[in-house]
Amino acid sequence: MNPGVVYVIRHGQTDSNVAQLYAGRSPEHLNKTGLEEVLTLSHGLAGSGFEGIWTSSIGRARETAAIIGTHLDLSVCVDQRLDEMRLGAWEGLTEEETARRFPVAHRVWLSEPDQLRLEGRETLAELTERVMSAVRDAANSGKRLLLVTHVAPIRVAVLSVLGQPLRLYKRIEVPNASCHELDLLHGSVVKYPSAQRILVDDAHRRLAF
Repeated sequence: MNPGVVYVIRHGQTDSNVAQLYAGRSPEHLNKTGLEEVLTLSHGLAGSGFEGIWTSSIGRARETAAIIGTHLDLSVCVDQRLDEMRLGAWEGLTEEETARRFPVAHRVWLSEPDQLRLEGRETLAELTERVMSAVRDAANSGKRLLLVTHVAPIRVAVLSVLGQPLRLYKRIEVPNASCHELDLLHGSVVKYPSAQRILVDDAHRRLAF
């Protein structure tokens, strides 16, 4: 086990992902593709010595964590610090609908996402504070842990570990069922395009700016 290292996983695909909706904290389940992605993920993680799973309390993440936990025989702990960003009035809207209904805020979100302030919506700074609290606790737990969460928490965690500003939020690509290795001691991040590559392929990509 490497001290200070945590593995964060995005949940499998949902219908909202396909429709490009701001799903937020909706209780939807994984779709057929999402279930297949998580099964592939489980096979890729087998034998890597993981000792537990922490997951967001939101349905699609819990479903992902439960499948992985069953295949790897790992206990699953729910931690609400890993929940998706609170989106307020944007939840359930498409990008087009958001741009039409909130034109000024949407332009800020696209160009300076760290500066967006909307009632009922979490800022990136607030999101970072709660997510990194969980990530640091996992890194200091003395166990090799998997954290199952969502796109926004993973993006801010990656930027935080790399010491990069939150204005770069949009640059971080986080596909469904992908995995990022966060090394808090060395300030580095490794992105695995697919879970199987964690075990069988050394050609992973270290993120840099």
